[in-house]
Amino acid sequence: MHGITGGDWWRGATIYELYVQSFADGNGDGLGDLAGVRARLPYLAGLLGAKPPLRAPAWVGRLLAGELVAAQMTSVRGSSNLKAKKELGWEPRYGSWKEGFHAWISG
Repeated sequence: MHGITGGDWWRGATIYELYVQSFADGNGDGLGDLAGVRARLPYLAGLLGAKPPLRAPAWVGRLLAGELVAAQMTSVRGSSNLKAKKELGWEPRYGSWKEGFHAWISG
């Protein structure tokens, strides 16, 4: 594979597209967040036979995207939906994201 500026780099790439709020809850509030994605994405990559995503240091994020974006990606967490769970009686279908993912890929 050539560098990112090479012509066909995308042929060997794996592209991830995730809806963060429903993918993985990292802080136990019932809402997916970046901490959950960071913890579970390497596992998902392994299941798909792809390399795990590269991580960039926070200072690179601040340089490229600015302080606000870097703060959102490193320290800000998703809001809680405990009130909705309590008032609507919502319960997750699976005990963990791994159970749900295996059920989904099994058909």
